[in-house]
Amino acid sequence: MSIINVFIVNTFVNTILKFWRGTFRVRKRQGRNRVLYRGIEVTFTPLFLNCTTTTAAVVVVAAATATATTTTTTTTTTTTLLLLLLLLLLLLLLKLLLLLLLQLLLLLLLLLLLLLLLLLLLLIIILLLLLLLLLLLLLLLLLLLLLLLLLLLLLLLLLLLLLLLLQLLLLLLLLLLLLLLLLLLLLLLLLLLLLLLLLLLLLLLLLLLLLLLLLLLLLLLLLLLLLLLQLLLLLLLLLLLLLLLLLLLSLLLILLLLLLLLLLKIKNKKIRKAKATITKQKKQCGMPLQICVPDMRAFVTLHAEHLHSLPFQCKIKLLN
Repeated sequence: MSIINVFIVNTFVNTILKFWRGTFRVRKRQGRNRVLYRGIEVTFTPLFLNCTTTTAAVVVVAAATATATTTTTTTTTTTTLLLLLLLLLLLLLLKLLLLLLLQLLLLLLLLLLLLLLLLLLLLIIILLLLLLLLLLLLLLLLLLLLLLLLLLLLLLLLLLLLLLLLQLLLLLLLLLLLLLLLLLLLLLLLLLLLLLLLLLLLLLLLLLLLLLLLLLLLLLLLLLLLLLLQLLLLLLLLLLLLLLLLLLLSLLLILLLLLLLLLLKIKNKKIRKAKATITKQKKQCGMPLQICVPDMRAFVTLHAEHLHSLPFQCKIKLLN
């Protein structure tokens, strides 16, 4: 792991230092006019930058890996575990959503069943009312018949008193009428018994329907309770997801801060070494050099007045 880290840091530093290189300008005065000679590049800056990138990267990474390896390994393992937990939570959310859809379908079916039962109740009530009306009509007709028969009997009795001769015939008629009355009474009793039975059956049906309605209401209450529990579970899962996302963001911020600290250490070491090398070259060539570090870049400005006074060997080094 340390070798891989050294390689990554070396390539990263080389790519950054390619952008740090620049051309150096030499200003030469000729009377009042100033001529800019571009394209003259100091020889020791690219050599120094190319040679010291690998050594600086090895030293910095060897010092930093001892402190950063443990943190990076722990952060990577925690991020993988958090990602797995996120996947599991997403699967649970999908399952809960499917269960909610199924329960909504069940609620719709139960509502349809309730509507059908209410329609059946209305039909049964209407039929009961119709039956009662019919029975009342029949009873009225029977009563009218009975009244008519009684009137006839009275007339017959008067006729018997008046007509003694026709007593036999009247007796026969009376017997017939009595038989008819008996039959009518039996029919009335049977009808009354049938009505009682029908009423009992209707009462039983009403009780059964009421029991079914109570059961359906209990089922609806249970389903509503389950829906509330599942909504609470969904809220808890969403809170857990938010907490996990916050943890991931905090871990990413920690990693970015560690990388920034490493880069700042590397840049500081590069700048110090560049200053040391420039002072060494200044002592060797014997010319005054001015060091400027704007925007974290090391530039050297050479004055034309001191360029003529340099020895021949220093001029060749600079031009090379």
